[in-house]
Amino acid sequence: MKTKIQVLQILIGFLLIFLMAGCASETPVLTTTIPTFAPTLPPAPTSTPTATKTATVAPTATPTPTLPPTATPTITPIPLNEDAALYYPLKENATWWFQIILNERIVGFSGFSVLGQDNLNGREVYIIENIESGRFKSRDYQEVSSDWLLLHRYTMEPIQGEASDVVFQPPIPILQFPIEVGVNWEDENGFTYEIVGIEDVSVPAGDFKDCYRVDRSFQGTPDIRSWYCDGIGRALFEQLSSQGWMRLELISYKNARVILEEAKGNGEQCSYRFSGAGFAESEPVTFQVIHQNGSILFDTETLGLPMDSGDVFSFDVGPEVPLGYLVVKLDGLENSAVYILYWNAECLAY
Repeated sequence: MKTKIQVLQILIGFLLIFLMAGCASETPVLTTTIPTFAPTLPPAPTSTPTATKTATVAPTATPTPTLPPTATPTITPIPLNEDAALYYPLKENATWWFQIILNERIVGFSGFSVLGQDNLNGREVYIIENIESGRFKSRDYQEVSSDWLLLHRYTMEPIQGEASDVVFQPPIPILQFPIEVGVNWEDENGFTYEIVGIEDVSVPAGDFKDCYRVDRSFQGTPDIRSWYCDGIGRALFEQLSSQGWMRLELISYKNARVILEEAKGNGEQCSYRFSGAGFAESEPVTFQVIHQNGSILFDTETLGLPMDSGDVFSFDVGPEVPLGYLVVKLDGLENSAVYILYWNAECLAY
């Protein structure tokens, strides 16, 4: 049984413990020009996809996930100890995006959002959703106690394959409080953790001073390095893979989020429906879709279409749009949010 747990933990280690949160600032902004991916993409679209403003409707759940049912998250605040509030701050709808770099190439993007809080077997936990468009959607159930950041449960819904649901008993200790250099601990599966030092971090989202570096090792071999920064949480994360060290750099983090409500259609045409969360009620917003090659596919401000945070936003994309990543942006007077969607001529659910 222990061996089985070890294998599971190694396989999903990349997804389990680089979850951080924090939206104390709105300064970092995702750049509109995203580096080109290999292989070379087709030329920019010659026609503009359409977008429409849909009448305000009550939020609806995305119809595709088949994960085991879970209780609806609540929003009752969970008190955080001082170090957790500084280096692992959590706020409902907080959203942050990372670029994934392997062998000096950007190979994808990964987004995380705090959905809310829930009671899991008598323990108050935060529910953090991770989306890698075109690959999977997962959720972490994390508890922040006075002494530990603990992972209790992990669920995943891949684009292809079977859903998984793993409950960790005892929970995995990701971080120990207070955060002090030299502190180390070990979990029951033989992974060791150590707060090895204080370092500065430079990522696309900004330069962060005096971040705590935490290394995880297995049988003496380091496999994960994480940097926790004051007021932002985890800004940088590296994991050893079969192809070398994979690096995840924070590119944007916000106090609000964009939700993909629905995707329907076929390879010829796909209609996406988005909504926003974490915005002020009826906050005026602009809705923009930008291709990774920098071309603007749609902009409500340019077209003079008034929208607010209570609207559902529809966007149609077809074969005239090159394959690649689309950056969906909602910009309001007080808040803003992004969602990075992978377009591969299929109507992907996320």
